Amino acid sequence: MGQEAEGAVDTSLTFEVDGGAVDAFAAAVERRLDAAQAAGRAAMTLAFHGVVDANFGSTGFDRPFQWMPLSDTPSGRRYQRRVGRSFATLLETGALKGTLRADEAAGEVSMANTGTVRYAVAHHHGNPPNFGWVARGRGELPARRVFPLDPSTEQVTPRTAALVTRAAADAAREALKA
Repeated sequence: MGQEAEGAVDTSLTFEVDGGAVDAFAAAVERRLDAAQAAGRAAMTLAFHGVVDANFGSTGFDRPFQWMPLSDTPSGRRYQRRVGRSFATLLETGALKGTLRADEAAGEVSMANTGTVRYAVAHHHGNPPNFGWVARGRGELPARRVFPLDPSTEQVTPRTAALVTRAAADAAREALKA
């Protein structure tokens, strides 16, 4: 031991890694991951916005519960005759749907009361807040949610969560290919 055999070859290799090259590589990886994250967030936002947008109308794409029919009071029946239907669509003028906003950079989809649409939030929660159940003839506004949130947990419904997650994954994958 301690002696090298005759004819032995030294197979060790020593090299130094340039710290600047490692830092540049790490910065490049970080930029690509940031771009993938931004692409994923934007895709999630647009997918969620699309679901909310599709929940307006007669059936919706992923509503957390069925909407109550239009009121069966005298004024409600007059309204039904005027619009030619007994079910809610929330599309009478388009003003309510016009309050729907998507901020891709922040990853936010919102709908809020405005000067011309003072009832946007009331449609989500009901007025008074009743999560869709009203006493007929009391002038209450039933909750007619377009946001796909389970009323008992306020969590995104599984169908929409899967769609949004798939959109994010696809966008991030594409961003990382670049």
